[in-house]
Amino acid sequence: MRELRASGMTYREVCQALTREGYPTLKGGAWRPGTVQRILERQETRA
Repeated sequence: MRELRASGMTYREVCQALTREGYPTLKGGAWRPGTVQRILERQETRA
């Protein structure tokens, strides 16, 4: 995700890429831009 965002993709485009590449969500639903944003924000605070 981080690399996709760094390449200039929007959160929506990252969601589409994750779905296209077959990455499942935790609950098996659709990827949502807010979910991707929160995941990336959490990763930054832990780094």
